[in-house]
Amino acid sequence: MGAGSSGARATKKGEIERAIAMGRSQLAKNQKQAAEKLELISRGGEEPCLKLAEEGAISVVAGLLAESKSGQVRFNSAKILRNLAGNPQLLEQMLDERVCPTLVSLVKFRKPSRMQETVIEAMDKIAVLMDAKLELLPAVPVLVEYLARVELEDQLRALSTLARISQHGKCQYKMVKDGALDTAFNVLLSEFHPNSHRGLAMKAVAELCLNTACHKYVTGYSNDKGIRIIVRLCQIQDVDVAPYACKTVERLAQDEDTALDLVDEGVLAELRWMLEHAEPIVNFTALEAVGALAEFFELQRILVEQKLLPFLIKFSSSPDQRMKQAAVRALALVSQHPVNRSRVIYNGGHEALLYHGKFAADKDLKGLAGDAAAEVLNLPAAKKKKTVIKAAQKFQEGLSDYVEEEDEEISPAAKQWRNRQGLMNALRKTGGEEESSSDDD
Repeated sequence: MGAGSSGARATKKGEIERAIAMGRSQLAKNQKQAAEKLELISRGGEEPCLKLAEEGAISVVAGLLAESKSGQVRFNSAKILRNLAGNPQLLEQMLDERVCPTLVSLVKFRKPSRMQETVIEAMDKIAVLMDAKLELLPAVPVLVEYLARVELEDQLRALSTLARISQHGKCQYKMVKDGALDTAFNVLLSEFHPNSHRGLAMKAVAELCLNTACHKYVTGYSNDKGIRIIVRLCQIQDVDVAPYACKTVERLAQDEDTALDLVDEGVLAELRWMLEHAEPIVNFTALEAVGALAEFFELQRILVEQKLLPFLIKFSSSPDQRMKQAAVRALALVSQHPVNRSRVIYNGGHEALLYHGKFAADKDLKGLAGDAAAEVLNLPAAKKKKTVIKAAQKFQEGLSDYVEEEDEEISPAAKQWRNRQGLMNALRKTGGEEESSSDDD
């Protein structure tokens, strides 16, 4: 339902058509009356808004009325567009009828009162469309200036709009140049902004980090203190902030120097508490960050030393498919380091690698897990464990042939002695087979 639907009323027959016809007039008086009537109708909710769009109101409002010299007509036009944008089924039509450039031009006007707030609300609603993000890019400098000027309660929509626009790859570098990154950091480092605001600012930073050209501005923020600030932001234990902090770490860790700097600043301690968090989204993004760091050979050993291995093994059996894949990928990467392989076996990680190396749905993950399992299982400790497993299997197979016939005839002590002897014989036999076999077998 559109915004302001509390003022809903039934529309009279022909009322919408007459109002649109007046809106096409060049007379200022007619435009003013048309804007007032159309704004009143647009408050009525979904049905009147759909009717307005069907009758061609969007082009009239985004064209003649929004370009009026009257501030009140422009304000009513902004409210109409906001109400129409509250109906998701109209967003594509609004995009096609060039509403975004209209909003970019309207957001520059500070008067009448609440003009910018109304336009920003409309922008935030239509910015869910990917093509709309690029068309709204010219409004970023105005949004940055607006956020520096208004009170906290009026900032939420503008932050949300910035975060949405930052999702478009062609917008990210220009947004950094227009001051969006500095604005986001100001919100994140403020003692007065609640986590609802910080979460949107952190989301914007994470999206900007998708563009590697923006990394130097993030790491170089405040005289090269950007990495330290990012790690510090990872300490905010809030579900609105933590996932995007993890995504920022993951996206910054594209080169080894930055990844090492993140570890030196203590990011692994923060990832550990995120892996212990009750919210799955926090666990998942932390696993992705660990996987990004595990790409580098030097860090693979450090990740295991910092006691992250048990979390990777734990989440490798998660019912959530994405979480499972992220965990197995990170586990396979840390298993590539020779120092880690015995620890992987000790913690049972080779079993997860074996399973996913054979049954993983993702082809790349299947190959990665399979190769890691092959390397891990070449260790003497793994061979010994395989020998015991094979011996136990042979003992169980041999025992099943005669156990039913003798169970009733022998005592419990004799039965126990028989089981031990059978297991020892199977171990000796299997051990001989292992020694005579090649490493490939």
